[in-house]
Amino acid sequence: MRKIFLDVGGHFGQTLEEVLKPLYHFDQVYCFEPFPPCFEVLTDTFDDPRLTLVPYGLSNVTGTLAFHSNGAGDMGSSVKANDEDQKTIVTECAFVRASEFFAEHIAADDLVVMKLNCEGSECDIMNDLIDTGEVSKIDDVMIDFDVRKYPNHAHEEPALMQRMADTGFDNFSLCEKVMRGKGHQGRIANWLRALPFHDRFRPRAQWPERLRGALRI
Repeated sequence: MRKIFLDVGGHFGQTLEEVLKPLYHFDQVYCFEPFPPCFEVLTDTFDDPRLTLVPYGLSNVTGTLAFHSNGAGDMGSSVKANDEDQKTIVTECAFVRASEFFAEHIAADDLVVMKLNCEGSECDIMNDLIDTGEVSKIDDVMIDFDVRKYPNHAHEEPALMQRMADTGFDNFSLCEKVMRGKGHQGRIANWLRALPFHDRFRPRAQWPERLRGALRI
């Protein structure tokens, strides 16, 4: 059994800064980033034997999709688009169907923790995983419902929540409930620490680590 973290929506690696710390015992970390300027930053910044940087995004289709942005620093870059956003850059980016990736790279007995912060594609990804049964491989997925930003897609959130309830899938955390704390890394740490099985990928801290935490070293 491998312990796997899936960072879907890597941007500049804000989440990687936390999950690649030695205190987390993930065997494999996949970071998905389809936007070339952001992917270039990731390749220039991170070098870890546990990390695989993936130059495509996850979706419910495999192929190229129009990616709307105002440049690499745009935190709202997305395949979804609002007319009022006036995104000035449209880039053809690569995407792979989430269920295809899971079928090829994730085993049924792997421990899988997944972060979905992908600017509106979260419902496409989750629905595809439910459609194919690959969702059963997820031990916890933290969902940031960015579809709320897009009027034409906002209905997808309640529809997905109802579908997860109907199918009995409850291995999820909601961003607004678990991403609390100071800074992005602190919020990621709080989410991971709150998982009931966290000791499987984050062993209990030894006294030097607890001392450093108490002293904020």
